[in-house]
Amino acid sequence: YQHGAMLDGTLAPSFFDYKRTGYDHMPLIMASLGYVTASPDYIGYGVSAPLKHPFVHAQTLGSATVNMILASKQFSRSKHIKTNGQLFLMGYSEGGYATMASHKLIDEVYPHQLKVTASACGGGPYDVYETTRHIAKLKENVTPAAASFYALLPLSYNQVYRLDRTLEMIYSGKNASLLAEDPTKFQDLSLNPADLFNPMFLTGLLTGTDSAFVKVVKDNDVYRWVASSPVFLFHELNDEIIPAANARTAYRFMKRNGGAVTLSLREETGHSEGLIPFTSESVLFLRKFGSWKKAVKPLMRSDRH
Repeated sequence: YQHGAMLDGTLAPSFFDYKRTGYDHMPLIMASLGYVTASPDYIGYGVSAPLKHPFVHAQTLGSATVNMILASKQFSRSKHIKTNGQLFLMGYSEGGYATMASHKLIDEVYPHQLKVTASACGGGPYDVYETTRHIAKLKENVTPAAASFYALLPLSYNQVYRLDRTLEMIYSGKNASLLAEDPTKFQDLSLNPADLFNPMFLTGLLTGTDSAFVKVVKDNDVYRWVASSPVFLFHELNDEIIPAANARTAYRFMKRNGGAVTLSLREETGHSEGLIPFTSESVLFLRKFGSWKKAVKPLMRSDRH
């Protein structure tokens, strides 16, 4: 299971404490359903906390997940934990993106070591290029969570790819100053993307004249591949952070190219609240492909199939 975006590194899976609020309990839920469950911290969390997290970066999210899977298989063998050999991937938000990136990486690089049985991706920015263009066109205030996501994305790519952009080249004056004082101070940034970013940066993104940034953004799109196994895509149409167009685009590409893909779009909640129906629908979807010695009743049910 791949967790979503987090600004508080103490909430990483390896620090899990059921007595504390804020943790993602999905690994526990899936384990209670009979799955041997592993959840990577990602680079920048846990023991690698001194490093900056490469936010929505396909290669590092995929490699962290694959390494976790391989280590978990080795651990299971050393502890004589028997499994049926099936591999399911699941994640929401940045975790949904990480799930798709991991499934793609396994298919393309590790086909002789790992075989994904099925994956469930929810609320992720699979089409990073169009997501950034959507952000660049916004002219009104967004939620603090959305503003943090939007601000973190170019900062991450600037660091990962060493684009050598100063903060002033990406963000407007006061926002650049805030991040210079404290690079984790996302909660104090402007809520309107038109005020948050340097206008020249937004223009370069929309017109394509900032070719270096546009290239790295496109390099992190993860939907242009046809999975070797079934994929479930979930998105809330009222998602106020990541547009539902991401799921539609991924679905259309995979379907058009012969992929076994299922799409569920809901119009009931926002981004964070969407984790609950995503969980219900994903459990039902993944169970279709499970090979169980005994039937395990799902923890949650859904009237949507």
